[in-house]
Amino acid sequence: EVIVENRADYTDSLSQYAQSKRDTMALSLDNPTMLSPRQIKINGADAVMYELHGQLPGTKTTIGYSLTCIGTKTHYIQVVCWTLESRFTKNRDEMEALAGGVSETPADAGK
Repeated sequence: EVIVENRADYTDSLSQYAQSKRDTMALSLDNPTMLSPRQIKINGADAVMYELHGQLPGTKTTIGYSLTCIGTKTHYIQVVCWTLESRFTKNRDEMEALAGGVSETPADAGK
């Protein structure tokens, strides 16, 4: 899932934005755990990457999320990927590669 939001509608801190999105995702899981954030660059833009793990409420299904928040000049872009916990390690590189393929297109592109 890719979510694009206008940066002007949020804090000017990518870290704070990413933490709030991570916390919202953690609330949707039972027994959530998360790794420390990784500060990275994606196509020249600052980004924060999180891993979250937990159980879907009311089930025995355990999943892992990869959440990457990218800060461009005008937008925050979230790339959210998930898989069953049993497949997370196998799929981690692919999920991270999806986030690495995201870039912002200038508003006047294609005109």
